[in-house]
Amino acid sequence: MNLPDVPTSGGGQSPPPSPAGHRSSPRRRTAPRPRMSVRRPRKALVVLAGGAADERRAQALVDELTAQGIQTSYAGEQSCALTIATRAAGEQADAVEICLASGARGVLLLRELLRELIELGRRDISIVVHRSR
Repeated sequence: MNLPDVPTSGGGQSPPPSPAGHRSSPRRRTAPRPRMSVRRPRKALVVLAGGAADERRAQALVDELTAQGIQTSYAGEQSCALTIATRAAGEQADAVEICLASGARGVLLLRELLRELIELGRRDISIVVHRSR
């Protein structure tokens, strides 16, 4: 049996078609597999930035967030933005919930807190303001 000579060096012939270019049968699409990742529970740090009269409202907020399944820690009364930002970053909080009494000091505290969170590289932490009168 004589076999034809097949050139081994390419000899001007084009290579065989790649499997990617082959379209003899349509590709069957399957539904994507569900990811098996587990989401961690949300975490919030509640801070009182006002007078002691707002303590019960802050505690009510802690209770409500906990009832919703959010892991909540209460920092009590704080007036230093660096302390709040450091604690929120250390606890890997998703949000800082601030209970503010009326007054201009609250706006300054919020600006400082935002600045401190940015400096700590935690732009992902949300700041939620709860005003009390």
